[in-house]
Amino acid sequence: MIAVNDKPSHKPIAKWHGLFLFLLFLIVIILAIKVVHISSQVRDAQGELYQLSMELNSEKEKWGALMLQKTHLETPAEVEKQAQKLLGMTAIPQSYIQIKLLPSNLLPTNNTAQPIQALSPESTSQELGNE
Repeated sequence: MIAVNDKPSHKPIAKWHGLFLFLLFLIVIILAIKVVHISSQVRDAQGELYQLSMELNSEKEKWGALMLQKTHLETPAEVEKQAQKLLGMTAIPQSYIQIKLLPSNLLPTNNTAQPIQALSPESTSQELGNE
């Protein structure tokens, strides 16, 4: 005869099946919460990135304005103007400047540059013998 089991064979599987579904549902809920949380973090990071890019553009505009101002202040005319205004310096009048050409045998033999001194009207008249 055929032996009949008193216990149905599908009962232990059904018991674990409910636990498996509960754990699967719990994992899906946790992952959904994580997705929402990470989406919020991404939105915040994008907002901060936009704010920083706007700040960078503003700083680039300031840098451009400063470079333009620097270029203007470095011009010889502006340097001379500021030297006269702030330091009280004056330019040598063109009538005081004399250029003397030396014969080639009187030129210095070493290649070091000699400083050029401006001539005042007194020293010019002394050199010319017009005392």
